[in-house]
Amino acid sequence: MKIVTVIVGAFFLCRTPFFVDYFVGGVSDVKQYGIISEVVYLIQYANSFLNPIIYATMAPDFQAVFRSILGCRGSTYS
Repeated sequence: MKIVTVIVGAFFLCRTPFFVDYFVGGVSDVKQYGIISEVVYLIQYANSFLNPIIYATMAPDFQAVFRSILGCRGSTYS
Protein backbone atom coordinates (compact mmCIF):
# COMPACT_ATOMS: atom_id res chain seq x y z
CA MET A 1 0.00 0.00 0.00
CA LYS A 2 2.92 2.30 0.73
CA ILE A 3 4.35 1.89 -2.79
CA VAL A 4 1.00 2.66 -4.42
CA THR A 5 0.66 5.79 -2.30
CA VAL A 6 4.11 7.01 -3.32
CA ILE A 7 3.49 6.22 -7.00
CA VAL A 8 0.13 8.01 -7.05
CA GLY A 9 1.59 10.95 -5.11
CA ALA A 10 4.46 11.27 -7.58
CA PHE A 11 1.97 11.10 -10.43
CA PHE A 12 -0.11 13.94 -9.03
CA LEU A 13 2.92 16.07 -8.17
CA CYS A 14 4.38 15.67 -11.65
CA ARG A 15 1.21 15.85 -13.74
CA THR A 16 -0.81 18.54 -11.94
CA PRO A 17 1.32 21.48 -13.17
CA PHE A 18 0.91 20.23 -16.75
CA PHE A 19 -2.87 20.02 -16.50
CA VAL A 20 -3.10 23.44 -14.83
CA ASP A 21 -0.90 24.97 -17.54
CA TYR A 22 -2.95 23.26 -20.26
CA PHE A 23 -6.23 24.43 -18.71
CA VAL A 24 -5.06 28.02 -18.26
CA GLY A 25 -3.77 28.10 -21.82
CA GLY A 26 -7.13 26.86 -23.10
CA VAL A 27 -9.27 29.22 -21.05
CA SER A 28 -7.27 32.42 -21.51
CA ASP A 29 -6.15 34.14 -24.67
CA VAL A 30 -2.55 34.28 -23.47
CA LYS A 31 -0.18 31.94 -25.29
CA GLN A 32 2.12 30.20 -22.82
CA TYR A 33 5.13 29.17 -24.83
CA GLY A 34 7.69 30.54 -22.41
CA ILE A 35 10.11 28.96 -20.01
CA ILE A 36 7.26 28.07 -17.64
CA SER A 37 5.64 25.73 -20.15
CA GLU A 38 8.99 24.11 -20.89
CA VAL A 39 9.63 23.49 -17.20
CA VAL A 40 6.09 22.12 -16.79
CA TYR A 41 6.71 19.64 -19.62
CA LEU A 42 9.98 18.55 -18.02
CA ILE A 43 8.23 17.99 -14.69
CA GLN A 44 5.61 15.92 -16.47
CA TYR A 45 8.26 13.68 -18.02
CA ALA A 46 10.00 13.40 -14.65
CA ASN A 47 7.18 11.10 -13.58
CA SER A 48 8.28 8.49 -16.09
CA PHE A 49 11.81 8.83 -14.76
CA LEU A 50 10.73 8.46 -11.12
CA ASN A 51 8.57 5.33 -11.46
CA PRO A 52 11.42 2.81 -11.96
CA ILE A 53 13.42 4.47 -9.20
CA ILE A 54 10.50 4.26 -6.77
CA TYR A 55 9.85 0.62 -7.61
CA ALA A 56 13.54 -0.29 -7.39
CA THR A 57 14.00 1.31 -3.99
CA MET A 58 10.73 0.30 -2.34
CA ALA A 59 9.64 -3.09 -3.70
CA PRO A 60 11.59 -6.14 -2.47
CA ASP A 61 10.39 -8.24 -5.44
CA PHE A 62 11.79 -5.73 -7.92
CA GLN A 63 15.04 -5.52 -5.96
CA ALA A 64 15.46 -9.28 -6.16
CA VAL A 65 14.80 -9.31 -9.91
CA PHE A 66 17.25 -6.46 -10.49
CA ARG A 67 19.89 -8.29 -8.46
CA SER A 68 19.42 -11.47 -10.47
CA ILE A 69 19.51 -9.60 -13.79
CA LEU A 70 22.69 -7.79 -12.80
CA GLY A 71 24.26 -11.03 -11.57
CA CYS A 72 24.70 -9.89 -7.97
CA ARG A 73 25.44 -12.60 -5.44
CA GLY A 74 23.06 -13.38 -2.64
CA SER A 75 19.94 -13.10 -4.72
CA THR A 76 16.96 -14.81 -3.09
CA TYR A 77 14.78 -14.66 -6.19
CA SER A 78 14.35 -17.96 -8.04
